[in-house]
Amino acid sequence: MATSKTHTGLISHKNGIRRVHLYETSTSWCVSHRRCYSKITGRRSGNSNSLSRLHLDSIIPIEQEKEITE
Repeated sequence: MATSKTHTGLISHKNGIRRVHLYETSTSWCVSHRRCYSKITGRRSGNSNSLSRLHLDSIIPIEQEKEITE
């Protein structure tokens, strides 16, 4: 069963910045079951050498994103 995505946020990595859909766990924001980012630092969990970062100040609920674009 798929986890429903509740928020969106900006991720920066070597190819540029992308807006992705996220779901929340107790300690991280997750894009998929393999790509999770720390809630405290925004760094990718499980891979200390990764250059990708989640911009924590860019996280908004999906409902607010729909209101902003309309």
